[in-house]
Amino acid sequence: MENPKKKILIVDDSEYHVEIIGSQLSSHGFIVDKAFDGESGLKKVKEFVPDLVLLDVMMPTMSGFEVCRLLKEDEETRFIPVVLITALTDAHDKVKGLEAGADDFLVKPLNTLEMLARIESLLRHRDLVEKQRKRDQYVAEISRLLDLEQLRREEETKRKHLYKEVIYSVTSGKLRLAERDELVELKWSEKEFATFSIRSAQDVPLVRHHAEAFARELSLDQDKTYNLALCVSEAATNIIKHAEHGTMREALDGDFLRIWMEDTGPGIGDTNLSKAALMKGYSTKPSLGYGFTIMIESLDCLYLCTDQMGTTVVLQMNLVKEESQVDVDRFLSAWQDPPQ
Repeated sequence: MENPKKKILIVDDSEYHVEIIGSQLSSHGFIVDKAFDGESGLKKVKEFVPDLVLLDVMMPTMSGFEVCRLLKEDEETRFIPVVLITALTDAHDKVKGLEAGADDFLVKPLNTLEMLARIESLLRHRDLVEKQRKRDQYVAEISRLLDLEQLRREEETKRKHLYKEVIYSVTSGKLRLAERDELVELKWSEKEFATFSIRSAQDVPLVRHHAEAFARELSLDQDKTYNLALCVSEAATNIIKHAEHGTMREALDGDFLRIWMEDTGPGIGDTNLSKAALMKGYSTKPSLGYGFTIMIESLDCLYLCTDQMGTTVVLQMNLVKEESQVDVDRFLSAWQDPPQ
């Protein structure tokens, strides 16, 4: 029944008993350490970290009962099996030992075979308990991490929702931060037209030209046509600068013209999104400005979706002409009583 990996601490004020027990255990492959009173035994447990403690009950100053109780009250040592060695056979003393937390008892004079059998049984049980304890700790840690991840996702969702509302409000409802599933829903009612690749700076004037032609086909006025072409140019320049290549797609949804500018670059990133979306200036300036301010001022609506999968900008214009404002004073005067 050799077990060379297991460590046993013997605590007994009798050097003679300690030497005999230690010799027997060493011959069966156990690693043995010794202590000759309760206080040094407690200290040895911390230093030696045994797999099992053989603890004599009758010791001066601090009894084995007290040492056992202190070991079982300590979170670091409570799972170490403790075998009380006693010359007492009184049931009251065994009850006292159990109350102190003892795992087993051996009665002097010790029988070597019985001692080894009880030690092996306790060590097997301790291994099972330790495995279960580690499993429980692992499950508890996984559960804690899952809870933290859930909280992180909830906070992220709240933050994104608040961010959307702030950007929406600051831009008077023109810039709408969108998730990818929202863009999929946007496509459902669309009729797609042409798609063009954007792979180099030479493609920027080409897609601008295609956007102008598309706007004229839909009878947009000169100002709207120019504004749309300018926004397409800005968005295409962003693609070349930040993602190297992408696509422009023309679509129609009822009274709305949409130009989809898409790339698979690294995305803008949350920390830079507000600066990129709201910074004044053209994208050709050496700044974080993506020209979104120009787009917000020139378009009826602008959808923006950016993440690690890339960036999608949807330029939207209303094809229905805005009705001219009514002269309120003239309208009210028509309902006044005629002069007498």
